[in-house]
Amino acid sequence: MELRLLEYFLRVAEFGSISRAAMDLALSQSALSRHMGALEHELNVQLFLRDSSGVKLSDAGAELAEQARTLLLQAEILREEVGAKTLGTVNFAMPLSMQRSVTSPLIAEIVMEHPDIKVRAYEGINNVLRETMRNGLPDLCVVAFSPIASPLYEEAPLLREQLYLVGNAKSGLELDRFVTASEIADLRMVMPGRPNVVRQMVESQLRRIDRRYLNAAEAETLPLCLDLVVRGLGYSVMPFCALFEHPLRSQVCAAPIRGMVLTWVVAINRNRMNSGTVAIAWRRMLRLISMRIDSGMWQGAELIWRPQDNSEDNGSTPLSRIC
Repeated sequence: MELRLLEYFLRVAEFGSISRAAMDLALSQSALSRHMGALEHELNVQLFLRDSSGVKLSDAGAELAEQARTLLLQAEILREEVGAKTLGTVNFAMPLSMQRSVTSPLIAEIVMEHPDIKVRAYEGINNVLRETMRNGLPDLCVVAFSPIASPLYEEAPLLREQLYLVGNAKSGLELDRFVTASEIADLRMVMPGRPNVVRQMVESQLRRIDRRYLNAAEAETLPLCLDLVVRGLGYSVMPFCALFEHPLRSQVCAAPIRGMVLTWVVAINRNRMNSGTVAIAWRRMLRLISMRIDSGMWQGAELIWRPQDNSEDNGSTPLSRIC
């Protein structure tokens, strides 16, 4: 089976249309249809269900899509490591809250300094990122600490971050004044639904004082949470990095919550521990995070990452000695 056919298959699955996928791939529609027919013939299964609106994956097609992504990732690893390729691909999985403080500037820096590196970024709330890790897709991840670590990844503590109560401009919250769980108990909240690590921390704190979480609305993205807070629907809880350079920053106030701290870990795919490309990405990430914290721009954050040995990183240090 040609890997090229799997790439074509995933593109059709992504677009839900052979004609749009063909346009994106710079192929004729008839040529792409022949390729998909050849793949179905080779596997002896129907991969797509066709109707007037386009194509959808069959059960067999959905299973192939999951396996194909992993297979193409492994092929990229072989091209980089066995083929002695200097630079290759790096796949990030990053929390939405770090989009402006870390993810966007990090990707821009890597692409500008190393244009031969191909970058893909997965972004989402923590449980979504953990799901991508279960499939082994990302190479380098920042996720909230979990007592159940993924067997596919090497994890190490990265930073500890204070959580903040966020309200609109009329809320009177102040960055230099802590609020307590008992104060939060009287507020209607706008947060993601379960399972969300910050939501669980808030509910746990409230249970300790025999109070219940008051729900105003469940919003599964940070931008939506902030927009609803600005509109006065309720309050939210998030790390300070979520407010970094956010366009709504001037329209909200925040206060640290006593006793509520989130620990982030860095997780590196065990299959990519010796990748020079991933090592470049990791060093850039660590440098950027350190700079943000040292400058005071990342309020309430403390870098807790420590190397496992004292050897100097000369650019060739395997990640197994970094993380």
